[in-house]
Order: sequence, then structure tokens, then C-alpha cells
Amino acid sequence: MLPASAREKFKAYEPYQITKPDPTNKADAAICAHPEAWQQFQAVAGRAIDGIKIYLHLKKNLSHSAFDSITSLTDPEKKEIDNQGPKFMAWFEKLYLQPEVNQTDAWQPERLEYQFNCAVPNGEGGEKVLSAEEYYQRRLDWYSFDWDKSRSSLGTSDQEILPKPVEKKYTTQSFIPTPVRFNGMPDTRWWAFEDGRPISEISSLGPQSWQSYY
Repeated sequence: MLPASAREKFKAYEPYQITKPDPTNKADAAICAHPEAWQQFQAVAGRAIDGIKIYLHLKKNLSHSAFDSITSLTDPEKKEIDNQGPKFMAWFEKLYLQPEVNQTDAWQPERLEYQFNCAVPNGEGGEKVLSAEEYYQRRLDWYSFDWDKSRSSLGTSDQEILPKPVEKKYTTQSFIPTPVRFNGMPDTRWWAFEDGRPISEISSLGPQSWQSYY
């Protein structure tokens, strides 16, 4: 987004800076209590620009520019930054889905867990709604969701284009379950020994062959 000649000027602009967390500051306790988050802040503080601060500044008012209050920029630099502003906002909003202003938080403090819904294309031009009623694990996986059959959509934006329906193919296979037994197999019951019968393949081994067999 930024021209190379303007990057250091943005880094020097205090409102866009990333500051190092202070473990003695109560406001930074949540960051310092998480070693990985603390290391990340330590690595980028003073070396990178806080992109979310630029995004929020541009989002607050469409007339804003990312270089507002940075007086050391040249006119060509300002023009290039203005051209990249809408692209930066579009990239951010595509990469990070932001909840609507009137939506509530997914965190349920009285239960110490999250509760949320999402939707995925169902292959027929519509959506399949997935619901996570009790999510408290660290990793989000497929088993965290249940298919909410009471809803067919979460209200997808009209501007979003869903994938075209695809033809479903079904394969039916028939079989008859049959128990299998063979010499030397483990017993099907717990805490029981094998059937005790010798394996025919090793019954013909001679005295000198046992060492090589084992």
C-alpha cells in the first residue's frame, strides 16, 4: 500500500505505531499473560505499522486519508496512498469478516464458552447453516458444529455470488457382514487369550530354524 519512500514516515507517526506491552501496566496484562502474543508484539513494535488503526481511520469517514496529520509527505506520495486506500480496505474486509455493529458478541460469560453460527454453500445454490452451541475448546474443528436444519440461510448478502449448483452423485454398495476367524487371531473378548491353536506356516520349522524365525 505505502510507497517505499513513505514507510519510515508512517512508522514515525505515533498514532500508527505498535508499542511494546508493559508487564507492569495493568492495561497490558491480557497481552503479557499470553507468551506467544507478547512475543509477537515485541517482534513488530517499532518495526511495523498497526494496520487496523489505518483501517479504522479510513472506515470512520470516507473523506479521511491514511496520511492525515503526516505533514512530511510529498504530493506524489499522498496521491499514491490515496489510490491504495480503497484497495487496502477491500483487502482487509475480504480477509477479516467483521460483524455488524448491532450484532452481539459470541462470548457467553455466564457459561464461559462461545455460541455462534456460520454458513457454507450446499452445492445447490443455497446455504447450509452450521451451529456451535457450546464451543469452549482451543481448536475449532468440524465436530464443533451441528447442522441446523431449522434454517436454510443466515441472510447472505445480495452482492455475494454463491457457487453454482453441482450434480450430486450417489454410489450404493451392497454387502453381507460375515465374521472372520483365522489361526492365531486375538480373542474377540477382552482379557482373554488367543485360541491356542498353532499357526500351520511355522509347524514345519526345525530346531535350527527357530532362531532365524524370531
